[in-house]
Amino acid sequence: MVKRLGIIVQAHMGSTRLPNKMLKDLCGKTVIGHVISRLKLVKNADELIIATSALPADDLLVQECQKYDVKVFRGSDSDVLGRFYHAACEYNLTDVARVCADNTFVDWSLIDREIEKYKSVANSVVVPGENVPLGLGCEIFSFSMLEEAFQCGQERYHREHVTPYIYEMHPSKVQVDYPVCYSKYRLTLDTIDDWKLIEKLYKKLYAGADDITIEQINKVMEENPSFIEINSHVHQKEVKE
Repeated sequence: MVKRLGIIVQAHMGSTRLPNKMLKDLCGKTVIGHVISRLKLVKNADELIIATSALPADDLLVQECQKYDVKVFRGSDSDVLGRFYHAACEYNLTDVARVCADNTFVDWSLIDREIEKYKSVANSVVVPGENVPLGLGCEIFSFSMLEEAFQCGQERYHREHVTPYIYEMHPSKVQVDYPVCYSKYRLTLDTIDDWKLIEKLYKKLYAGADDITIEQINKVMEENPSFIEINSHVHQKEVKE
C-alpha cells in the first residue's frame, strides 16, 4: 500500500558535460529553481526532496534550494543509489518518484498521472511512455525495490544510476503516455546545445510562472522547425555495465 510517496530529485553541480548547470540563469531564475517550482505543482506526492552530495561544491546548490523552502538531503556523490536510499529512509517514504534536476520542463501533470497509475497497480514500476520526450516524466518504484537495489546492487553502474538494478529485477514496467507523440524532442539539459534550445523556448514561453506545458512547447517547435536541429545530434549518456 502506498502510504508516503515522495519525489526525490537527483541534483549536483559536478556535471562533466555542462558544469554548474543547476545555477545557470534561465530568464531570471536558476535551473534548479524552475525545476522545484514545477514539481511543487504536483498534487499526488507527499514530499519533495532534493538529493545532492555532501561535497563542498554543492554548498551553493543547497543554499539555492533553501530559497524555495524545499527539503534537502546530502549524501554520497558517487553512490547515487545510496543517496536515494538514505534520503528515502530519512523521510520515511514507502514509495519513490525519481526525477533528475536536468529536466527544466518536467511535467507536473504527467507525474500526477504516473502516481495515479502507480497507486492502481501492485508491485510495478511506472515510467513515462514512448510518446514522452526525455526530460518530462519520472520513474516510480517502491521503497522495498529501492532497498533491494541498495543491498544487492554491487556493480558500479548500479550505484551511479539508481534504477538499473531495479529494472533488472523488475523488467516489466507500466508506461504512462501522452495522447500525442512528442518523443522527437529532446527536452533535458545535459550539454551546451541542450541549453541553447531550452533558453530559446523559455524566452518565448516563460512569463513569470512555471506552468509551461508540452502543448505550448510543441506549438513553438512547430512554428520554429530549426529549433529541433539545435540538439537533435546529442545522445544521452548510456548506462555502462
